[in-house]
Amino acid sequence: MSHVVLVEDDALLSEMYQQALLNAGFHCSVALDGATGLDLIDHTLPDLVLLDLMLPQLSGDEVLR
Repeated sequence: MSHVVLVEDDALLSEMYQQALLNAGFHCSVALDGATGLDLIDHTLPDLVLLDLMLPQLSGDEVLR
C-alpha cells in the first residue's frame, strides 16, 4: 500500500483529502503545519507528499528546501 503524507493547515480540507485518499486505498498521514510535516516526511519516507504552500511555522517552500 502506498503511503501519502498530506501537509495542510486547514483541518476541514485535510480531513476531506485524507478520507478521499483512504477510500482510494492509500495509507495517509496528516500534518497541520510545516514543521510537523517536515518531521513526518523525514520519519516515514512517503511515496507521495501533498504539500500546501501557505503553512504556519514553516512554509511549503521551506519544507521543499
